[in-house]
Amino acid sequence: MAAVVVGASLTTGTSISAAVASANLFEKKTQKSNIQTIQPAAILETRRGVLIVGTPALFDSSGCSSKSIASYVKDAHKIKRFVDDVVVVATEDAHSMEAWGRQNNAANKVRVLEDPDGSFVKAVGLTVNLPELGGLRAKRFAMRVEKGVVKDLVVEDDSHNCDKTLAPHVLKNVFKLREDKDEL
Repeated sequence: MAAVVVGASLTTGTSISAAVASANLFEKKTQKSNIQTIQPAAILETRRGVLIVGTPALFDSSGCSSKSIASYVKDAHKIKRFVDDVVVVATEDAHSMEAWGRQNNAANKVRVLEDPDGSFVKAVGLTVNLPELGGLRAKRFAMRVEKGVVKDLVVEDDSHNCDKTLAPHVLKNVFKLREDKDEL
């Protein structure tokens, strides 16, 4: 059963592999590592799928970005019962993404990928213009993809809200995890 799609042109059942094939994603795993180019197919075509979380900014006045990554770091072990990887995507630079991931203890739990020109979020139609944050940004979303096909998608009505896209909500509404029975 698919999660409710709010405010997005993308819908469940859509194959996104071809649309994002030319997207520019990058990853810097540690302070001393080189920036690696990540092919979208490498994250989309995994055996059990991937949860991709979009955030418009690493630091914002709503505090949502900090709450969001913290919730995914905390619940990564639960989410990885259902998918191979949890990936956060933002229209930021790799050095900032690496520092943000390190600050939030994301290593080995949540991958943080840079979408510097917004090509990935543009390709899936999940962009928002936020002049106060520099213009084009990712909408705040959580998207479960299996073999390149969107299975579930949750998009916040407002990029300053994060209730629907925090990990506990995604676990309950996308993965149908019930705390009373399924807690690890």
